[in-house]
Amino acid sequence: MAVDKKTRFRHEIIDKLLQRQSKHNTKKNILNRVNKEFERQGKEEMTVSMRTIQNDLDALREEAFKRGIQLVSMKIPGSKEHYFYYEGGGSTVQQVYLTEEDKATITAAFELMKLVDGAFSYEQIEKLESRMRNLSMSPKFSQETQPPEAVLNFEAAESREEDGRNYIPVLVEAIKEKSPLCITFKGYFKAEATLHEVSPYLLKQYNRRWFLLCYSEQKQKPWTLPLDRIQAIEAGMHAFVPYPISGEKPFEFFEDIIGVTNDFEQSTQQVSLLIRRDRLPYLLSKVLHGSQSPPEETDDPKWARVRLSLKPNPEFFSQVLQYGEAIRIESPPQVKEQMAKIVKKMTGYYL
Repeated sequence: MAVDKKTRFRHEIIDKLLQRQSKHNTKKNILNRVNKEFERQGKEEMTVSMRTIQNDLDALREEAFKRGIQLVSMKIPGSKEHYFYYEGGGSTVQQVYLTEEDKATITAAFELMKLVDGAFSYEQIEKLESRMRNLSMSPKFSQETQPPEAVLNFEAAESREEDGRNYIPVLVEAIKEKSPLCITFKGYFKAEATLHEVSPYLLKQYNRRWFLLCYSEQKQKPWTLPLDRIQAIEAGMHAFVPYPISGEKPFEFFEDIIGVTNDFEQSTQQVSLLIRRDRLPYLLSKVLHGSQSPPEETDDPKWARVRLSLKPNPEFFSQVLQYGEAIRIESPPQVKEQMAKIVKKMTGYYL
């Protein structure tokens, strides 16, 4: 049930009163208690009438019925007045209320869960979990229940601002609504920030960093923009450009590469890698790329072969290098030569 903040505030006050069977819970006393609470918090302009209190009691009675709770109206002996309480004592219906802000937060959080394929925006989830302790009727979410110990350790920067995660909600909304954006961006090796008019398509996380796949009016092509280099985001006045690669969806931008660097002038290549047999089980459990083939036999029993179909970008070479002498590039010659130059330069640092 979604309610505005003013109504919710009244219901919180009345709900607490109804948890005790007291002859003081008459409509008149409830009205005075609500108005005094408004005055105490400096909200005199929000004071209410007897009709409003009656409407509130009707709404709470309806909610109580849905939860299997009876809101009792009992006549005071020798008086025309009635007093009100929840049958059984200690019951409450306040937990079921959600504000529009709650709904928006829940929606955004679930959108993020879908986008990052199982990795959560923990700040938002923790906020929701805290909120649920006040909203849910379940004992495990009661206010007396202590927060559970962490069971996941997700690698991320210390702060949301540090890695750009603070921009994710704005970008998610822009992607959903197909809204153009003006982004102030400062490259890693640039002295000055530049303004980019972009059309956002997709958020991607790679190597503990978040990226926005978008079309840049300045670059005139799709671009992966690291969120940690964003300095500001504003609504754009330019027209939104649909994903420009005919017949493809934005997620396909990443299918022929490892990581996020996609050079449209580079063609996909068939790369053959030789892997040491003693390291093969680990390599098979951690596939380098979606195109990776099953291992093949070679003339040397100490080595196995796997094949990849991709664009050899910087992330590809980094992935191969991290396995040291356990992997070597067999072909094509130009990719093998490029790796040889990298290794030669690295070797010079240690000689």
